[in-house]
Amino acid sequence: MVNFRIILSYTLNLFFGLLYPTWKSVEAVESKSHTDDAQWLSYWIIYTLLLVVETLLWPALKWVPLYGELKAVLLAWLVLPHTKGATYLYENYVGPGFHKLKAEARKVPALQKLLDGDTPKTT
Repeated sequence: MVNFRIILSYTLNLFFGLLYPTWKSVEAVESKSHTDDAQWLSYWIIYTLLLVVETLLWPALKWVPLYGELKAVLLAWLVLPHTKGATYLYENYVGPGFHKLKAEARKVPALQKLLDGDTPKTT
């Protein structure tokens, strides 16, 4: 028998994780205003990081009780207009972490050229 809770969490994760953000991202691209662009770019960055972490930790996460429901709540917090969780996470954690990582990467000559947009020439 199919578990209703699993179907509900899967549906909520699909809606809050992909369908709603895709719709809002298309609206942001189509609008003349750029105020919502940062929210949706931040969301897709956070969502990608979440997928990477989830993929790496899945053997442990599948044993966490109510993981699907907790993920749905997190995704809703990230995307809903009155919470703007993705913007909050990006501005307070991901952005500063990225800037620190980029500063460290610039200390490596090969990475510095890559970060500056210089691509190696092939002969």
